[in-house]
Amino acid sequence: MLRVTRHTTREIIAPAMTALVVATFLLLTTQILRVGEAAFGYGLSLPDFLLILGLLIPRFLVFALPLAVLVGVLAGLGRLAADREILALSAAGLSPSRLCPAPLLVGFLASIVCLGLTAWGEPKALSGLTQRLATVVERNLAAGLEPGVIHQDIPGVLLHARERLEDGRLKDVFLQMELEAGKATIASRFARLDPTGGVGIHLSLKDGEMLRASAAEKIQTAPEQDLVNAQEESTGPRLDRVQFESAEVGLDVAEAADRRARFIGGLDALTITELRSEMYEAPAEWTRGRATVAFHRRLAVPFSCLSLSILGMGMAMAGATPGTKRRGSGFVGGIGAMLGYYMLLRVAENMALTGKAAPSLLLWIPNLMAALIGVCLLILAVRR
Repeated sequence: MLRVTRHTTREIIAPAMTALVVATFLLLTTQILRVGEAAFGYGLSLPDFLLILGLLIPRFLVFALPLAVLVGVLAGLGRLAADREILALSAAGLSPSRLCPAPLLVGFLASIVCLGLTAWGEPKALSGLTQRLATVVERNLAAGLEPGVIHQDIPGVLLHARERLEDGRLKDVFLQMELEAGKATIASRFARLDPTGGVGIHLSLKDGEMLRASAAEKIQTAPEQDLVNAQEESTGPRLDRVQFESAEVGLDVAEAADRRARFIGGLDALTITELRSEMYEAPAEWTRGRATVAFHRRLAVPFSCLSLSILGMGMAMAGATPGTKRRGSGFVGGIGAMLGYYMLLRVAENMALTGKAAPSLLLWIPNLMAALIGVCLLILAVRR
C-alpha cells in the first residue's frame, strides 16, 4: 500500500510542478504591462522591476497551486492508466481506490500552503509592493524632477521649478497644494526635495511666501438679541499671506502609489486577522460586506486544491483508456475544470455581495460541487 502511494505521488508531483511553473510564468507575463504602467513613468530601474514582480508571485501562486494539483492528478493518473498500471493493479486483486491516498495527500498539503499564502503571504507581499512603488515614486520625483515642466504626479499637488542648480537644489519654485483649511500657493526662491523612504517627500523651502485661501466667513446683519430678524451674510473667502525665510513641507506620495497600483484591491493587502477585524469594525456597511466575502474567499480558495484533487481523480479514472497516451490532455482538462470552478466562484461572490445568502455558505459551494462530481466519477470508475 505504501509503495503504491509513493509511486503514485511521484507520478503526480512531476507534472504538477511543471504546471505550477508554467502557470506562474504566464500570470507574471500578463502583469508586466500593469507593472510598467504603474511605475515606468517614474524611471523604474531593473532591480525595482524584478523585485516588484517577485512580490507578485505569492498572489499568482494562489491561482496556480489549485491548477497545478488538478493537472498533476490528471496527468499522473492518466499516465498510469496509459501504461496499464491501473489494469495491472486490478488484475492483482487490488481496487483502483488504492491510488486515492496520493492525490489526497498532495491536495491536502497544497491546501495548507495555499492557506498560508492567502492568510499572510499574499497580503504581506502586496503591502511590500505598494510600499516599494511609493519608494520608487518619491525617489524618482525627488531626483528626477525636470525643470521647466509642471508636475502633477502627486494628487492635489502642482509643482514647478525654473531650474535645477549643480548642488541639486531647485530655483524659483512654484507649489500649489490642497490643505484642510483651503488651497495654498507657495512661491520660493530655493527648494530641496528629499525622499523619506516610502513615507513621502520632504520639501525644504527658502526665501518665499505663501498665499492661503480660507473658507468664507458668516456675519450677522442684526443684533444678537434680535433672533427673529437676524440674518447671515458671507464675507467671501479670506486670503492669508505669509512670508518666510525657511519652511518645511511634506508631500504624501501614498495616494499616487495607490493610484498606480490600482490592480491591487483595498482589501487585498490585509492579513486574515486584519480582514476579520474589518468585518466587524468598518464604519460602512458596504465595506463590512465586502470584507466578509473576502474573508470567506480567503478560506475557501485554498481548499480548492483538495476538492480539485478529488475531481481530478474522478476525471482521470473515468476517462482512463489503457494503452492510450494523450499528451497535453491533462493540462487542457485542468484548464477547463479551473475555468468552471472560478466561474462558479464568481457567481457565488456576486450572490454573497448582494446578500442573497450567507458568504460562509455560498463561497464553499464550488469546492463541494467539485468534490461531489469527483466522488461520483470515482464510484462509476470503480464499478466499471
